[in-house]
Amino acid sequence: DVSLNGDSIDDLIIASPNRGATAIGSVFIYWGGVTADTNTCVLPVCQELRPYDSAIGLFGTDISASGNVGDVASEAKPDLVVSQPTYASSAGRAFLYFGTDAGTVDDTNFIEFRGAAGSSFASAGRIIRDINGDGLDEIAFSAHTAGSGQGFVYIFKGRTAAQWASSRSADDGAGHTYVPAADA
Repeated sequence: DVSLNGDSIDDLIIASPNRGATAIGSVFIYWGGVTADTNTCVLPVCQELRPYDSAIGLFGTDISASGNVGDVASEAKPDLVVSQPTYASSAGRAFLYFGTDAGTVDDTNFIEFRGAAGSSFASAGRIIRDINGDGLDEIAFSAHTAGSGQGFVYIFKGRTAAQWASSRSADDGAGHTYVPAADA
């Protein structure tokens, strides 16, 4: 039960990680209160999210939209976490999309998290309840093949959108900055 666009009507979020001939994957958000044809995805009824770079990696393997981990402007709307664990030879990555009053998810304003090579980072990603008392929820990501197969869980504390943006400490060389798993 979640309304990503702040209209108090629950939205339906459907992940399709194997979508496309190369398993890039997609996540579909059907906005609540609107009669939807699930054979097509067209705004304003539906919004499709895909990785910005169309990289293969099962985008949408896991999704979580149960809390507020990045208050953009004190809007207190639920945020969306989307996992892509087989990205870059199973280094894995995930995306945090911020809740909004705008009617759709802003797919240009997101935070990207990346794991170490072979770690399967973000095999599971969950927004979890606030554990440090700051009023913002946290994000937990699993990396089940990290640590020589022992696996790790990374917990990122919630923060404002500006603080998330400033936490991007790595650059992939193609002009994209991201938050490394090691910064959890």
